[in-house]
Amino acid sequence: MCSLAPRSATPWATMNICKHLHALAITTGVEKFGGPSLISVSVPGKGAGAANGQVAFNPLKENPRAALLLANGAVYLTWASSCDVGPYHGWVIAYDSQTLAQKAVLNVNPDGSQDGILGQRHRACRRR
Repeated sequence: MCSLAPRSATPWATMNICKHLHALAITTGVEKFGGPSLISVSVPGKGAGAANGQVAFNPLKENPRAALLLANGAVYLTWASSCDVGPYHGWVIAYDSQTLAQKAVLNVNPDGSQDGILGQRHRACRRR
């Protein structure tokens, strides 16, 4: 079982927000594959929030909107805004389902802002 969870051990005013991907044994709840895996990515871009030509994933501004997708040995996570407080970007991030190593990343608007991946009503993957 994979889950996604924010983590912080400090009061809100001084909080360093982090988001992690967890792979848990369904019967015991024990972490698997050396997890959790910190979600931390950046892509080239000049959009809102960019620094030195890179747009970084901001766990305070990004919120997972659709369910996790397990397909072809990868776990896919999608992101949109958290309360529409910018800057935010639409992200799709893929992790290896057996190692939690990051496999791929897509920012749908690295030269802009206010985009997101929602996907609640659409099938993201179909069996063939």
